[in-house]
Formats: sequence, structure tokens, C-alpha cells
Amino acid sequence: MKSGNHIVVIFVFVSLCLVQNAVAQKLTKEDYTKKEVYIEMRDGIQLYTAIYTPKNSTKKYPIILSRTTWGNRPYGADKKHRYISYNKTLLAEGNIFVHQDVRGRFMSQGEFDNTRPVVSTNNPKAVDELTDTYDSVEWLLKNVQHNNGNVGVLGTSYPGFYAALSAISGHPAIKAVSPQAPVCDLFFDDIHRNGTFGIYFWPSLDAIGIQTPDNTDKWWDMYNLSKVKNKDGYDFYLNDLGSLKNSDKFMNPDNFLWKQIVAHPNYDNFWQERNPLPHMKNIHCEVLVVGGWNDMEDLYGTLGFFNAINDQNANINPYLVIGPWAHGDYRYERGAYAIGNVYFGKNLTTYFQEKIEAPFFNRYLKGTDKDIEIPKISLFDTGSLKWKHFENYPQATAKNEITYYTSEKGKLSHNKTSTTSATKGINYVSDPNKPVPYSADRTLQKYSPKLFIAEDQRFSSSRTDVITFSTETLQNDVEVFGAIEAVLQVATDQTDADWMVKVIDVYPNEEVADSLKINKNVLMEGYERIVRWDVIRGRFRESFESPKPFVPNQKTKVNLNLLDVMHTFKKGHKIMIQIQNSYFPYLDRNPQKYVPNIYKADDSDFTKANHTIFFDSYIKFNVVNGQYHKKNNDE
Repeated sequence: MKSGNHIVVIFVFVSLCLVQNAVAQKLTKEDYTKKEVYIEMRDGIQLYTAIYTPKNSTKKYPIILSRTTWGNRPYGADKKHRYISYNKTLLAEGNIFVHQDVRGRFMSQGEFDNTRPVVSTNNPKAVDELTDTYDSVEWLLKNVQHNNGNVGVLGTSYPGFYAALSAISGHPAIKAVSPQAPVCDLFFDDIHRNGTFGIYFWPSLDAIGIQTPDNTDKWWDMYNLSKVKNKDGYDFYLNDLGSLKNSDKFMNPDNFLWKQIVAHPNYDNFWQERNPLPHMKNIHCEVLVVGGWNDMEDLYGTLGFFNAINDQNANINPYLVIGPWAHGDYRYERGAYAIGNVYFGKNLTTYFQEKIEAPFFNRYLKGTDKDIEIPKISLFDTGSLKWKHFENYPQATAKNEITYYTSEKGKLSHNKTSTTSATKGINYVSDPNKPVPYSADRTLQKYSPKLFIAEDQRFSSSRTDVITFSTETLQNDVEVFGAIEAVLQVATDQTDADWMVKVIDVYPNEEVADSLKINKNVLMEGYERIVRWDVIRGRFRESFESPKPFVPNQKTKVNLNLLDVMHTFKKGHKIMIQIQNSYFPYLDRNPQKYVPNIYKADDSDFTKANHTIFFDSYIKFNVVNGQYHKKNNDE
């Protein structure tokens, strides 16, 4: 009997050990099973959904949902997505990952609408992305085995838009949401930039501008580029395409998005009702907003969603992470991270995913990782190359402001322009038929380019239509944060113009450390590195809803708020600004002759203009005060 009891005890002990080992093991993609289902929405439309569940059924797991416009190939229960989760820690620890095609995309039914307006909050019978999210979560909780009743939602870019809206869907099981580099208001990010049109998006318009048949796994076709033989992007857009009016020669005739863009050149009700930010209220889950300072597509959405959630919800204090990344680059660990010739640091993605993202979801979906300190605000300083952590987003005050005024001989200084000097300025000619290139690389880009944001600006500094102002060599570090305000006093002898400001960190001419050199053949001494740029279509200087031409030769104030930064201009460097009227072919050209709709301008409307920038123009920064710092890291 005793011997038998020993055998039973040993058997139970071994069994418990096997179970514990199974639970503790780090899971890989092969440790998940895939199931494909169609979830019916309240109006009868069915959405394709792929469910990845850990094979180990000895415990319950939270659901992490991602909804996308871009499809979830490969389709088929026996074929798994390359990335069940971009976060290896979340994958290894075990979660139920759910990937869904949104309404009207790929294998899902229905009609697609870009940044579909929020309507269900005022009309309970209406359907939108909120109701689709709610219905999907409700079905998953009832039908997916081994779920623990908690749901997280995350996504990058367009999926980030859907993740953000899930926070206001009202489903009580949604406990943690992470919109990452989220699409937001398409008049100010992605497709447009303060009224200008992003030509870089032109080749991709078919991707989200063509209604696809239900249940298709076919990837979209670049119809407009299939007709293009010229691989010189600058030459193609300038000479082969010319005015955007000529796009019909290349564009798919079924592209509803292009038709909407052409029909709505101003910020009218069509665009305003697609702005999700006023709806980001009554949130009762935790939110982690993520983005990159070098994201030229959706930094506007990152900052916009964070500010809207923070300002309109007194009951929550959202988390924010902004690293040095270009669009979506935080998803992949690359070891040493650089954009073009500019180095930012090592293992930045690993730090974010292991120290912030995984603990965030674990804490609010599993109740674990409570002993790990997750900073509320984590901002990467792109000049000092350090993470800086705050309890709240740093606020600008008058005490923190520093202003640099333009002056003769291309100088930036703290000395306010005199009344006499305010009547003086720099005169130059801007020719839309010889636009300033955004990059020295003229290659026709199929997708949104990234490398140009860190490109040396010396290639444009020598142009007579790029007006440059610079400080003397800095005697101390200048640590700036937040939005940058540029106030331009200008005049033109025509009736319209775009006004662009670039803020540039000029490296010293002395030798740069080898550790900061990505390409040994690139001269980093004197390198002119963009920290931030932005643009405004001049007709919108007073209102994006009601454009207004310039009065020829009349001095006019143009305000331009550049998106936020966190950057230290180091001792020995210089702060430079460049002012120009084109950035081609990243942005479309302004004819400089006022026409009601630039998308319908004739090639003959594009006219040379004589512009003046007066010396009472200035740029204003906010300087970080030591009191804001919680702690600084070098992770």
C-alpha cells in the first residue's frame, strides 16, 4: 500500500511539473492554432476574422484584437500570418490574437469608407466602426474558448485608427487599447498636410480608393503606376503628369477616394465629419498611444489622439510613447536603429516592447506585471539620443519660450526686429515649374518614403528659392519640446503660395565620432539634419474651411504651427531654418495664381512669383525645464 501511495504521489508531482512547465514555456508561432470565422454584425454583414489560440488549454488568456484595411493574408486555416504578434514577449507569454478584415475589405463583406464617420453615438440604429468593434468583441467572448473575459485592441497606421475608436465603442470587456501611429484626420495627415496634397500618396490611392468584391484575397493593383514608364519621380510628376487635373490619364476610373479629394479641396463637412477627435470621450479603459518623431505620415494622429483623450477624459491618464522611429518602425528590432545617415541608438524596439508595451497589456488584461514601473510619458530626445520620462506631457508656458528672429545676412537671433527692419526683407523668385525637390533622390517612390526625413539639406541650401537663417554656434545645449510656432511676414506679387518651414540641426564642422556615422562615405561634418518641417497652403492661413487669396504685394501674416519635437541642439551646433514654397514631389505644387480648386488647375495656371520674407518673421520654441523630468534613461 505504501509503495502504491508513493507511485501516486510521484505521478501527481510529475504531472504538476509538466503542467507548470507547459504554462511557463515561451510560445512560438507553432504553439498556436488558427481558426477562421465570419462574425455577423447587427446589420447582417459578415466580417472575416482569424483567431490564433495557444494550444495549451490549461489556462485562460485575454484576447488581443487587431482590425485592418490591409488584409490578413495568407488566408486559409492551415496558413499562418508571418506576425501573429509583432511583440515577441506577448506572443511568448500566451494570448489569444485575433486579426479581422474591416467592413468592405478583402474577405469581409460590406462597403468600405475611409475613416468612416462616427454616427452610432447619436443614432443607436446606425452602424460604424464602433458598432462593428462592439459586435465582434461580444461574439469573441461568447465563442472563443479559454478566454479570460478581458480584451485589448491594438494596431499601427490604419489599424491604429480602428484601435483608437475601440476605446469609445462602449464594450466593458475592452480593458486596454493601443493606437499606434494612427491614421486620424485625412485633411491633416497621410493624404494631406495643412491643405497641401501628399503626392507621395498618389501611387497608393488605389489601395484604399477601390471598392473590392466581397470575400476576395486579391491584393490591390497599382493601376495608376502600371501606366508609368518614367522612373524619375521628379520628372514624371512635373512633366508627364503635370497638373493634378491630368491624373485621370493614370488613375483607375473607379477610384472613389480620388473623386472625393478632388470634390472637396477645402476642409468642408465631408472631411470634418470624418475627424474622430471630437468623439474621443467617455473612455473607461486604459490607453497607450505610440508613435515616432520621424513619422511623416501619422505623427499628427499620434499627438492628436493623445491630446484628445487626455483633454476630454478626466477619469483616465493615457500613456504615451514617442520614439525616434519613422512610420511603424517600432514593430521590428533592428539592433542599431538609423534613418538614412542619422543614428539614434540600439535596441529601441526591444526596450519599448519589453518594458512598456507588454507590461501595459499584461497589467490590464492579466493582472500581472504590477511591480514593473511603466512611465506615463516616454519621449525620446532625438538630439541627446536618450529616453526622457514624465508624469504628464510637458506643458508650454511663457517662461519656457525662446524666440529667434530673422534678420539680414541670414542670421537668427534673440534680438527683436526693429520697426525699421520690419519693412525690409529678402526678395526671391519662386517658380512652380522648377519646384524645390524634397530629396536629392529622384527615384519614383511606390510608397511613402522615409529616408528623406534625415537627409542632409545641403543639397537645397544653395538654391536661391530656399531662404536660410541660422544662429551663431550654440554656447550651451538648447533642449526644446512641444509644438514649434513659426510666424512669417510675407508678400507675393501673385495671389497664392505655399509656405514651408524646416527646422534644422547643423552639425559642427569638426570631426564627428565614428559611432555616429552610418555611412563612412557621407560627410557628417556640417551635416544639415531636419528636426521638423511643416507647410501650410497660403490660402488657408485664416481658415481651412474658407480659403482666401493673397492681395498682391501686400504684407501678410502667415502662422504655421509645426508638430511637436523633443530635441536637444547640442553645444557647438547651430539652429537653422529654411523657408521655401515647394517640396516636390512629396507635396503637390501650388500654381501661385489663385484658382478655386487646385486639383482642377490647368498647366498654364502655374506661374512664377516674386516673394518677400520680411525680417519681423520669427520662430518660437519651448525649452524643457528640469522640473518636468521624472527620470532619464539611456535604454
